[in-house]
Amino acid sequence: MRKKKEVICPYCVTISRYDKSYATITCADIENNLGFEMRNQLVFANHEEKKNYKELFCADMYDTCPYYKAIYQRAQK
Repeated sequence: MRKKKEVICPYCVTISRYDKSYATITCADIENNLGFEMRNQLVFANHEEKKNYKELFCADMYDTCPYYKAIYQRAQK
């Protein structure tokens, strides 16, 4: 059995389970306190695409993820 890759990205908030109708990954907000209640959520066509994205970016090379870069740049300002 293949070992499950764990999420190591510090900006990853949640990843939807396979029993959910939408395949999503929720990242930390880029901006806070805008007066709106919103989430920075990536919605995938299916759970397989979500899994591939998670394994590539959230659990491995997160510093190359475009969302990580955008959030990290905001945090540095």
